[in-house]
Amino acid sequence: MVRSFFEDVVNARNIDAVDAMCTADYREHDPSLSSYDLGLAQAKAENREILEAFQPVATIEGLMAEGDMVCVRLSFKGRHVGTFQGMGATGREVSGTGHATFRCEGGKLAESWWNFDDLGLLQQLGAIDV
Repeated sequence: MVRSFFEDVVNARNIDAVDAMCTADYREHDPSLSSYDLGLAQAKAENREILEAFQPVATIEGLMAEGDMVCVRLSFKGRHVGTFQGMGATGREVSGTGHATFRCEGGKLAESWWNFDDLGLLQQLGAIDV
């Protein structure tokens, strides 16, 4: 299911595919989003903006599972072609790394925790100079 998430949702940019992949009470925890605790509808809306703004391609670099938890280490590449958190498209290429942990329930994704190099992304966009 986690591999399908990255192939079908992220790389194919089909955010609506999560409806069949996630439980009805799915929760997403991501410090990059508006809240660290989002339900499925809000997570879809905010992640749609990311997919449209960067058209990312994710590569799973490592995947481990134990019990109902699946951890994935990934890299991504994309181009800033749309508005992201109020910032207009820069046309700049971006790349980075991240980590996500998913809790699965009944063959579906029930919860996720995300961490990306947000500082590195903002530097690549020219939004901050460190």
